[in-house]
Amino acid sequence: MSFNFKNTLYIDNSYYYLLSKISWKIFGTLTFRSKSKRNIFKSSRSSRDYDFKHLLENTFYRLNIYFEDVPYFLRHEFSETRKYHLHFLIANHRKLDHLDAFDLAGDLTSCWKRDFAGPKGSNGSCFIEPYKKHKDGPKYLCKVNPWQDSSYFEDFQMSDALIQMFRSITPDTECNPVNDNQHSADIPRRQS
Repeated sequence: MSFNFKNTLYIDNSYYYLLSKISWKIFGTLTFRSKSKRNIFKSSRSSRDYDFKHLLENTFYRLNIYFEDVPYFLRHEFSETRKYHLHFLIANHRKLDHLDAFDLAGDLTSCWKRDFAGPKGSNGSCFIEPYKKHKDGPKYLCKVNPWQDSSYFEDFQMSDALIQMFRSITPDTECNPVNDNQHSADIPRRQS
């Protein structure tokens, strides 16, 4: 997956700064076949959230890791074709240290294809791979697409485990990330 960052807007706040300080294990993208999951409605967002959390729960349950211990950053992205899909990062946390990134990516992919299979096949496609630092996953997740104006808000979500990681690497005075979307609408954006 490649992306031209030349004329792209980025979030101008602590999220990119913080995300770039984390050691990541997995980068992933999930798409949805169902039109009801790809649209802008709140119920569609809830359904995408449910599917993502179900994917993590099922995968990590099989690995004997409690889902709540998995630090992740999730983004609902609106594509140029006006369809929502998900991008996510999973951090390399101490409870995940013993897992090989290639094996974990394979487990997540297998779970998506197995547990989300419907009568017409997969729920959608998935692209899940070990994190590659040179691709700058945090920058990719913090972008505002060129076909959107700078005021366009996209949904971000982070796990409590990731918030705890942020707090451990930054002093309280530097930033205090919240796990509450009501504050995210006020994120200022700038052109790079």
